[in-house]
Amino acid sequence: MLKKIGITTVYKGFNYGSSLQALASKLFISKLGYDAEIIGYKDSIIKGRDIRLKKLLVIFLRTFWRPKLFKKTFLTYKNSLKKDINEDSKKYFLDFTLNKLQVKQLSWRELKKYAENDNVLACVCGSDQIWNATNIYIDPAYYLKYAPVNKRVAYAPSFGKSEIPQYNREPIKNSISKFHYLSVREDQGAKIIKSLIHRDVPVLIDPTLLLDKNDWIDAAGSCAKDENDHKYILLYFLDKPSDAAIRYIEKLIEKYNFTAISIPYKHNAFDRFRSCKCVSAGPLEFIDLVQKATFVCTDSFHGMAFSVNFNIPFLIFNRIYGTASDQSSRIVSLLDKLELKNRFIIDTEISDVMEINIEYKMSFENSNKLLQFEREKAKKYLIDAFSSIEDKSIQGETNE
Repeated sequence: MLKKIGITTVYKGFNYGSSLQALASKLFISKLGYDAEIIGYKDSIIKGRDIRLKKLLVIFLRTFWRPKLFKKTFLTYKNSLKKDINEDSKKYFLDFTLNKLQVKQLSWRELKKYAENDNVLACVCGSDQIWNATNIYIDPAYYLKYAPVNKRVAYAPSFGKSEIPQYNREPIKNSISKFHYLSVREDQGAKIIKSLIHRDVPVLIDPTLLLDKNDWIDAAGSCAKDENDHKYILLYFLDKPSDAAIRYIEKLIEKYNFTAISIPYKHNAFDRFRSCKCVSAGPLEFIDLVQKATFVCTDSFHGMAFSVNFNIPFLIFNRIYGTASDQSSRIVSLLDKLELKNRFIIDTEISDVMEINIEYKMSFENSNKLLQFEREKAKKYLIDAFSSIEDKSIQGETNE
């Protein structure tokens, strides 16, 4: 019987990146020879989202005496819920979770019992922004506090920000100090850990990049890109693009005579683009749309990651949420690794009269080699961690 590996990560919220990084973790660990399964809470009060009464109560209690933080947190939740996708897309997401992720939903007591089972070799947390530095609710599951200490493995979790606010430094420090097997997704995260617990940890790629494009085409049941496919530019923006970004994209569309497809939202600003169509798409449809696109414009880390993986020319624009801080550290970290930093467009670098000099065709030969090196590095990290646990090299550890 194969040893089980339990994976705790973000998979709700109707977000392509979150859903697909969860699937990638499951598929990649399964390829290593384990029975990988995603485990999560079963008590969300809204289907498809991680909204729990205990979580809401903790958020209220931690922000009650901090009115500015309370307002900021409230606005963040409000804006997130307001950006709702259509019902067809929601159905695709829910079907994906049911049929592809096949999440094992447990209570906290059941999580502890699961992790203590002898047939469960290890519990893995990661990736995505499970350790978001500004989160008011420090979710104990994302720090594997339900699992024995010697079974905890962190695979490329992200803090999402370049620094941790003072109100979260001690809780996060105490939680990550319990890990024997610790890694992060971006360079800034490694610096944060160094400052908190004085440890050097490896920086590993996002799980979606562990699988190559053929793995993803197989997983999605998609067909390979055909040269006769209709040429389109895919617009994947989680937040409203800035006016400067809109002007840039408009000139790009005009220069190359693109048609445009938008997911998951058609922002009002897109109305100025010629024949821009917003389509329904879940995670599997997202894979198909990216790999068949001629060009991708996005503000999303995973929009960028899948473009790189499928070798689709792209531009990624900086994004700052209306109620949150800069999100670019994880983007810059990956682009630096793959020597593609010139694909990151910052508003201040865009002028009203700028010329579109970037050709929509680009070479991925060098980035593909660098990406393969990162895959091998990540594979070794996981194999070493699981082998060390299996060999019982760490003795006498118990649950907190």
